[in-house]
Amino acid sequence: MPVLVRDAHIGGVIPSLYSPLPEQAKVVRRPVVSPEVLASAHGAAVAGTDQIAAESSGPGWLRISMVVVDSTGALLAVNDAVIRHGDGLDGGAPRTRSLIESAGGSVQADGSVRGTRWSSRVLEDESAAAEEPAVESRPSPLGDADVAGLRALAAELLKRGARA
Repeated sequence: MPVLVRDAHIGGVIPSLYSPLPEQAKVVRRPVVSPEVLASAHGAAVAGTDQIAAESSGPGWLRISMVVVDSTGALLAVNDAVIRHGDGLDGGAPRTRSLIESAGGSVQADGSVRGTRWSSRVLEDESAAAEEPAVESRPSPLGDADVAGLRALAAELLKRGARA
């Protein structure tokens, strides 16, 4: 079961993937494309398709959760991401600047979810000449617990982002 966890390196409580959204999380529903695209000849293909996203943050972390629904309200996609940022996250060298956990994918007509879970680390620059920080990422297939967590998160986002 997803829970909030205490992280001594960050100095606070952070959410894990699929944990319940905090009450103060800002939930926004909006079209997936701009009004200009909707008004164009191509806009009819995505008319009524909305994104419902929730953002929450605290000292050293950011969480972004979202779903995409079509004009009938059918779920098309779901994603959850938690980013932790700070010194000494992994307690070793090379020093990790950020840890990123994310999972999501497309929701099929039969209700199954096809997607990937990612675990990534952004490493501290060891050279002033480095233009981009080093990133280590590991993908893995979604497991049953991931799919169950994504489904629960989607239900919560759909409820909180329902049309008035």
